[in-house]
Order: sequence, then C-alpha cells, then structure tokens
Amino acid sequence: MSDTTLATLDHVSLTLGARPVLRDVSVRFAAGEVVALVGPNGAGKSSLLKVLAGLIVATSGTVTSAGRALGSLTPTELATRHAYLPQGRDVHWPMSVRAIVTLGRLPHQLSGTTSAVHDDRVVDDAMAAMDVTAFAERPVLALSGGEQARVLIARALAQEPRLLIADEPTAGLDLAHQLSVMQVLRARASTGVGSIVALHDLSLAARFADRLILLADGQMVAAGTPAEVLTAPRIAAVYGVEMMITTVEGVPVFAPLSTVGGRTITPSP
Repeated sequence: MSDTTLATLDHVSLTLGARPVLRDVSVRFAAGEVVALVGPNGAGKSSLLKVLAGLIVATSGTVTSAGRALGSLTPTELATRHAYLPQGRDVHWPMSVRAIVTLGRLPHQLSGTTSAVHDDRVVDDAMAAMDVTAFAERPVLALSGGEQARVLIARALAQEPRLLIADEPTAGLDLAHQLSVMQVLRARASTGVGSIVALHDLSLAARFADRLILLADGQMVAAGTPAEVLTAPRIAAVYGVEMMITTVEGVPVFAPLSTVGGRTITPSP
C-alpha cells in the first residue's frame, strides 16, 4: 500500500435494521487530496462518512486507516488520525469559543504528542482560518447558527487530523464562508491533509475537489474527476434533474433547470 493512502473502504456494505444503506463500496483516500461525496438525499453519504470515522461498523468488507484495520485502533489513536464533523451542528455547552476549539487538541494531549505552546498556536490558527478569532472569549451559545458551525469546523481543524471527514460543512454558512471553508480545505491539502466532504452544492464540489464520488441508493455510481463524474445525463439519471452545466471565468456552474422522469441508477463497472 502506498504511504500516501490515508484510508480505504474495501467492498464495504452496511445494513441498518433490514435496510441496505451501503452496497459493496470500495474507495481509497490519499494524502493531499480533497474528495467530494455527492448524491441525492438518502444515497448513503452520511453513513459512509460514519463508517470511515469509526462510528458505525460495516456489515461486511474492511475499513483501514493508513494500512491498519480501523477496529484495531484505540479511540485516541483514531482521533489523532481522523477528525469527524457531523451534519448536525447543535451546541449545548455554555463554554467559550476558544474552549470549544481547544477540545480538538484533546486526542494529542492524551497521547502525549503535543505541548501547550503548540496547542495554543494550532487553536489560534484554526480560529483564524474559520474567522472566529473575534469571538474567542464569547459563549458559543451566544453566537448565530452559522457562527457556531464555523467554531465546530475550527475544532475539527485544531485536531490536526491526517484525514478530515466532514458532512456538509458548508451547510448554513453564508456565501463568503462557504468559499472560505473550501479554500481552507484546499490549503490544508497542500500540506498533505486529506479531506472527504459530503456536499450538495455541485458547483463547490466541482470547483474545489480533486475527485468526486457519486452515490445513489447506497451504490457508488461513479468516481473520478469532476468533469468525468458530473455529466448532464448522469445527473439526470441520479438526481432526476435537468442540469445546465457551464463555466464562468473558469469556475464551474451547475444550475438545475427542471425535474425529469424516474431516476435510473447505473453503477460504474
């Protein structure tokens, strides 16, 4: 296995109750790349991310982190490798913003692989990246929903993961901060950090991701570059939407025009 491989899913299937959620998914995540996970509601995106984060155990198949079986890692070991940002952004603790972000350092403190000076610098950098430095001493519960979301992203960044797993990190953010989140992920990729992010905004996915994985009904329909994956016929088949695809000053733009007939799911060979 290449030393750039951060994690793999190998023939992973997942059944919750009696319902198949993931079906024979195989994918590799490498250092220094941003991978966007796209697909309609109920496609299995959140479940795949939870399996990769070690929150759900796959029904069959294997999941590895840098060559080690995910189940063989202690919680602290896993938390120093993978950071998980869930779709829900609820915050219930009456803590300061800085205290919340500093929680991201806990895995490294428990493993004895950090110092107070390094922790402070990482927390400062994470807050600056998410534009929440001005709120550092404010109670997080006093912030708006979008501001709280940025605090939680900062906490994940402060974890200094090798692989950042984020479920709709741009949801609920204003346009400027949607762009800044994706720009931060691209900047982190240049340092070797890998990211796997579930996105509904196909324009953001196509603009910032190196690779896309398209899921539908728990199956991997396509994987490859944005241009390879996001074709108008495939979008119509998977999303049931007629899509206008164009570029504006080199930036990809996807605009839904109308709904079409029933979806036809054809996984890639």
